[in-house]
Amino acid sequence: MAAKTSKNSNQSKFTLYNFAGEEKAYYLVDRKQLEVTPENLGKPNIAHSIIIIDCSGSMTWDIEELKETLLKLLTLDEYSNADLLVTLITYASQGDVTCHFQLKCR
Repeated sequence: MAAKTSKNSNQSKFTLYNFAGEEKAYYLVDRKQLEVTPENLGKPNIAHSIIIIDCSGSMTWDIEELKETLLKLLTLDEYSNADLLVTLITYASQGDVTCHFQLKCR
């Protein structure tokens, strides 16, 4: 979260947190007004989600829940980025790797 360091300051302090929510580092940055024009916006980025799934026997009980979760995540991703590229790869044992599809959602 950014916080101004003083009322007239042109600086902001950012806190970096780890995955446990603990503060790890602090950054003091200068604010700069950026000019936004069509020329400097560039082209939108295309996301490429590569999904690799372990289908070995130890994962049998988790596959159905994984399918439901992936469907929800990919649906949300498609709404936020219609140019999403998705690749699904599975493996079950040594040397058993299959690329099921690679498709563009749009």
